[in-house]
Amino acid sequence: MNAHTKGRAIASGPDRRRSTQERRPRRALILAFGGISGAHFNPVVSLVSAAAGELPAAAVVAYAAGQFGGAVAGVVSANLMFGEPAVAWSQHARSGLPQAFGEVVATFGLVATIIGCARHRPDAVPFAVA
Repeated sequence: MNAHTKGRAIASGPDRRRSTQERRPRRALILAFGGISGAHFNPVVSLVSAAAGELPAAAVVAYAAGQFGGAVAGVVSANLMFGEPAVAWSQHARSGLPQAFGEVVATFGLVATIIGCARHRPDAVPFAVA
């Protein structure tokens, strides 16, 4: 159930606990790998960093390979943790302009959050992104 305050939906009860539990591991990974690789889990973040001169262009390919491998390993791990086959074809179609637009909006929000926090409050990036 969601409570509404000033037009914003705020998760409460089990929804809020689930949301918090999902953020903790992501925040921990960002804190753990931030000093090593900048915690680039998204290829667009790496491309933007390279465009800004913060990441050598040659490193983008290596980062993308690591990101792809990490994504596959994460999916396989999650499937196995929930008793599912390690690899299976999706049974749900997820295509079309609405989904693509949603990805663009979410990625823009991610990059904007990272850039804004990195400039003004670098220590807050893991908490803002997670």
